[in-house]
Amino acid sequence: MEALRVPLLAQLSAHLLLHIALLIPPSTLSQKQLALSFLPAIWAINIYTWTAGFGFLAIAQSLWALELLGVRRVREEFSCLRYQRIAAKKVKIESRVEEKKTSEKQKLKEGITKEPYPSTLWPRIFWVANLICSLRYTSWQTTSSTSLPPSKPPKRIPFLTHLFLHTTLYLLLIDAISLYTHFDPYFQISTPISEPFPRRLRTFLSLYHLHHIPPQLVRILIVGGQQYAVFSLLTTIPAIFFVGLGALGVVGDFWGGTMGWRAGVGNLSLGTAVVRRGLRGFWGEGWVQYLRVILTGPGKALTKQLGLPERGLRAYSLRVVIAFGISSFLHVSTLPSSSNPAFLGLKPLRYAAFFWVQGALVVGEAVASHLLERVYPRSSRGGLAKAGLSVVRLVWVIGVMYWTAPLIVDEMTKASRAFGLRQPVLFKLPES
Repeated sequence: MEALRVPLLAQLSAHLLLHIALLIPPSTLSQKQLALSFLPAIWAINIYTWTAGFGFLAIAQSLWALELLGVRRVREEFSCLRYQRIAAKKVKIESRVEEKKTSEKQKLKEGITKEPYPSTLWPRIFWVANLICSLRYTSWQTTSSTSLPPSKPPKRIPFLTHLFLHTTLYLLLIDAISLYTHFDPYFQISTPISEPFPRRLRTFLSLYHLHHIPPQLVRILIVGGQQYAVFSLLTTIPAIFFVGLGALGVVGDFWGGTMGWRAGVGNLSLGTAVVRRGLRGFWGEGWVQYLRVILTGPGKALTKQLGLPERGLRAYSLRVVIAFGISSFLHVSTLPSSSNPAFLGLKPLRYAAFFWVQGALVVGEAVASHLLERVYPRSSRGGLAKAGLSVVRLVWVIGVMYWTAPLIVDEMTKASRAFGLRQPVLFKLPES
């Protein structure tokens, strides 16, 4: 633990440098001067922490600093969007159903206020802190888009009930997956992902008529389901915490009113995104969206510098290639070093290749969709044609994941086995 002390302090200092940089008003330092003054120092610290084993945090923070200090003009153009409850004047309301009576009621109107970069230091500290924590620009007005709070925020009690239910379901899903991994040798010893099920597991699956499903597909779904549940909990648990604090009046509306914030992982929207847009929908709308801004920011900045039309195919393809390239580098940084004898079997390039292949296939899908739109425009498609294309997209995504997911699933499973991770099971099946 002592060896991690200096890298942790260094990582914290890079985070503080980003705060300090954004606290300096544009009247003191222009955007270019700000970037040149702080980005080299932040990146130098992150290079050190990366070599010390904090690869994921170092890369993510470097990209986020580039986004806020180099790509965006946050001090000049960003505004924090907040709800404001405005008390209207008391008005007389006449009852038309019952006897004519006059009563006075206090009517509340809800509006959205925009808070630009504050001119004074104290409110600026909170403004900057909220911005740095808003990885998806939720409740911020930016130069390119505005992520509005919900038009009518749900009440806290129903929302918290909904969150508790979802959190329980995710925990049960993780527990069921943990139970399954104790019976499948693929998760215990070095085994090919397509290896047939052992007799005991095959007998159990046959009770539910699931033994005909290919073992490779089952194992991909197991790892994918586990990732889905874990990343979903990263949304629900903090939301319960902050909304609860908001109900107690401990935190303000920005954090205490997170009822309208988008989920980090698409729930029902995942399937909808796939049938509407195939792989582009899976990665762009359905799957984990926490790092969407830092992955797409460099590509957007480059296409803007090149003068490419924002909605053009060339600009989209360039953004996709850059985003998946960064994503591969970011994800590989989560793997332990192969120099450690316990992790000699890991293949980082194979892990990264999954994202390279996905990026290439997304670009290919975009080109195919562009050509199809020219030959068979969306406006002329009937209901049967649209349904058929939806089925094709669904089958396409399942096929792509079936043949490419082993690149990443194998390496994740190897790392888990090397660490000796054996997940606990809360609810065990009765012994027969």
